[in-house]
Amino acid sequence: MQSIVDTQSLIWLLKCTQRRQTISGKNIPQVSACMLNAVGGRMSTCSLTKDGVSSVGIFSIPSTGEAKIPVSDIETMLGILKYHGNALTLTYDNDKLKLKSKYKQTTLTASENALAFPHSPTTLNEWSNTSITFAAKLNVGNEIGYTMNDGSILQPACSWESVDAVRLFEAVRCDEMNGQKLNTFTFKGDENGLSVVVGKELKGRTEYELDRRSTQWPFMATYQGGFNNLFANINGKINLYFFDFTQWEQGVKLLITLGDGDFIFQSALLGDEYI
Repeated sequence: MQSIVDTQSLIWLLKCTQRRQTISGKNIPQVSACMLNAVGGRMSTCSLTKDGVSSVGIFSIPSTGEAKIPVSDIETMLGILKYHGNALTLTYDNDKLKLKSKYKQTTLTASENALAFPHSPTTLNEWSNTSITFAAKLNVGNEIGYTMNDGSILQPACSWESVDAVRLFEAVRCDEMNGQKLNTFTFKGDENGLSVVVGKELKGRTEYELDRRSTQWPFMATYQGGFNNLFANINGKINLYFFDFTQWEQGVKLLITLGDGDFIFQSALLGDEYI
């Protein structure tokens, strides 16, 4: 199996897929390994985060060829890619992944039977299939919705479309003010629009006005997920959709669509547990 991509685009894809976040002062990835699926002119990843419940994301880049390529360790792969440039040909066969740029070829061990996460009994292939099944519940086309277990479609309670991703980054990066790095991002929606609150008053609590368009469904919900790291890599217009799962005691879930079928679906945080 073989596919050709731009090296810098692949680096972007893998960094987004990792979804690094700061927990107890340590910057760690939420996804350690992934499958690269190249088909129809795009290469994509689809991954649930390590806990299997807090978030699922799909990210993609342009590509040629068709292939299903396991990346057993994303950080190792990134360490290789920084030494390659220009167009990159990826060839996978017999648990070997070959990366060839203009003058270099690097061979890396890769297997879909590798562990999805360190100390996990689940294989990468199994985790990938579970992620794809879960992600299929989200409709990110013309009719935004979440498919419930009974087959019914839950529509967003409120939404803000065509939001500048850079503005969202400006909001969430304030989480790092004076070294706080709390990895908690509170979204507030009301008649004044949508805002994001980060930080604590001891070192600086910041409320950022993200969008002035009002909503008739006021809410407040807190998320983790390393948004400050993720949106450092994303530009352009994005859409934010908030789903009301409160009657099932699952809070307000957030869907962020990025275009090209890419999205992040993030569960809310109540106390110390995702719901």
